[in-house]
Amino acid sequence: MIIQQDPLFFATRVSSIGSNAPEFQIRFVYWKDSLRMISDYWLGGTGGGGWSVLQHLYQSQDYYVKFIHNHYIQTILDVGVIGGLAGLFIIGLFYWNAGRGNFLEGTGMQENESKGILLIVTVMFVHIGFDFDLTYPLIFAMLLTLILLVPSPTWTFRQRTLPLIVATLMVAFAATSFLWLSLGYVMKSNGMRASVAGDFDKARTQLDQAEKWIPWSSTILYESAKNDVRRGNAMKNRQDYVSAAAKMDKAHEMLPKQTLYSDLLEELSIYKN
Repeated sequence: MIIQQDPLFFATRVSSIGSNAPEFQIRFVYWKDSLRMISDYWLGGTGGGGWSVLQHLYQSQDYYVKFIHNHYIQTILDVGVIGGLAGLFIIGLFYWNAGRGNFLEGTGMQENESKGILLIVTVMFVHIGFDFDLTYPLIFAMLLTLILLVPSPTWTFRQRTLPLIVATLMVAFAATSFLWLSLGYVMKSNGMRASVAGDFDKARTQLDQAEKWIPWSSTILYESAKNDVRRGNAMKNRQDYVSAAAKMDKAHEMLPKQTLYSDLLEELSIYKN
């Protein structure tokens, strides 16, 4: 509403959404195609990012989307049916705790605040059914924060017990991992921006650092190879293409079914040592 400077913009946008809207029609195609993938990887899933790598093997028409635009289906695609059921269990636990803790009666909170939290969380749970909101760390963190505001006795430790120690260690590990990954991907983003801007040496430095922080990420190798290709095009330096080919060879080895990698590697094949 603020950006559009139109108080009725939100109402107009919501009223325009329907099952026949173009964005829903194409999302129905994604979801239908994803069911075929789930049938092949129903137990353990395809792993994180598996949809973006394997979709060309299952799609019924030509498209490319990194996310399925449905968090529930995306979870099953990534970690399988058991993981999907675990996710639904966590959602059910939230509502169970809300009822058991007399959440709507305002235990420790004002009743309106309690109802507001329940409404916001419910809206978020509904919206992730047709979008990929929770892939954004800040939105995911906001959802977790709201969920943890539920004053349930099942989530309250009254003394220092073994479960509290384990929970604290898990939170500390998660926070450290999140910080580690964030720093690595910030370097990756900085490198990508520098590469597009034509500052190839800075991009190479940033992407090389990102690779050290996240050595298992094939996408960093891919972006680094693209930077080498851009530098080679600009500087007419064959060695840049050789470097790009070596990086793509490694990235392709990590994800042999990723067509983006195989296509670029094919173009660089003449520069392979």
